[in-house]
Amino acid sequence: MLADDLAWVVASDLGNIVPTEALAVTIRCAVLQQFALNLNLATELNDGERPENVMVAVTWQVAKMLDWLVRHQPAMASHSIGLIVGEAERELKLSRRTSIRALRTALVMDGKLPDHAYDAFFDRAFPPGDE
Repeated sequence: MLADDLAWVVASDLGNIVPTEALAVTIRCAVLQQFALNLNLATELNDGERPENVMVAVTWQVAKMLDWLVRHQPAMASHSIGLIVGEAERELKLSRRTSIRALRTALVMDGKLPDHAYDAFFDRAFPPGDE
């Protein structure tokens, strides 16, 4: 009984316990840094020329934090992912498709939800034709 009450108190005050806005910004910065590192490595391995079809990835630790945001603050996660994709496109010259694929793959591999839940999440965040 006490554990149930405590769980409700924590759930109702989650925004004050976990600074979700700061977490979202931290995740965005981490993902973009990892994308940039991936691009730099791919360029170095290709004799200083950026490969035409480059792949980027997210570490499992960052993917787990993004997954937490998706599960507990889906609107904020959707907004953050949109910012990541837009900034990666503008600053890193990554296609939207490449960034979205990397984020979706990271969540499917390291998240707690079933694959179809992430598919539905990305379908809402990026309607057909938006990728």
